[in-house]
Amino acid sequence: MIKIISDTLSSITPEEAKALNIALLPQIIHFGDKTYRDDYEITPEEFLLKLKESKELPKTSAPWPELYRPIFEEALKTCDTILCLLPSEKISGTFRGATLGTKYFPDADIRIFDTESVAPIQGTMTKLAKQWVDEGQDIDIVLAKLDDLKNRQKSIFVVDTLEYLYKNGRIGGAKNLFGSILEIKPILKLENGAITALESQRTQKRAIIRMKELVVEQYPKVSSGHLTITHAGVPHRAKKIASELKELLTLENEIPIYNLPPAIMVHVGPGAIAVQFFSEK
Repeated sequence: MIKIISDTLSSITPEEAKALNIALLPQIIHFGDKTYRDDYEITPEEFLLKLKESKELPKTSAPWPELYRPIFEEALKTCDTILCLLPSEKISGTFRGATLGTKYFPDADIRIFDTESVAPIQGTMTKLAKQWVDEGQDIDIVLAKLDDLKNRQKSIFVVDTLEYLYKNGRIGGAKNLFGSILEIKPILKLENGAITALESQRTQKRAIIRMKELVVEQYPKVSSGHLTITHAGVPHRAKKIASELKELLTLENEIPIYNLPPAIMVHVGPGAIAVQFFSEK
């Protein structure tokens, strides 16, 4: 048997993880001297309120290696293999923590997979992996399918300001835009696991219009791209974009909408919104 493990940056909730029998690691949020696990000690809504009230920018830390130990121990009682699907190593220290956590179990078959992503698209990869495992597919076949998805993933997002990314050191290839922070609304993307600049627009309205155009251009025509939308405290904006993209792409099903996990909102700030999907093979 294969045990699937992920973390809260996947946008999978603790309730959903329990229902799917997926083990979930938390991210850690620090507001001054107070620390919160983001799986059950603070919700995205509570985090946004604290973020707006806080005079200092909160900090985050990835789950430390010791947090993996009891989860690995429990999984190995009934499973031969563990597969951890984790956020991009270039954005989060989660991958490193998990890798160090395997040192407690030198003889165990523990695979650590860098999805090169965060948020719902990481969650989609995790849930698909669980589906394939439940169907009885071999671990090497599952990893090959995950590699294919990783190479086709698209994450396009708009932030109200680059200030949070800049102050937290997560701005990556988009740092060249910071000098114009007050004049533009940047459109960013995840590329090879890092945040890079895609385009910039003069207004939020135009940035969102352009984001939708980019999605329509790249979304697969003959297969499911597993489209998701995620946001930081702007549910009405997310619902409007979901409705418009459903019509533009002639999708039958509603587009899932998620709250950005607190550990991502720390870096992108309130008002951020992202569209994620897999492009055509």
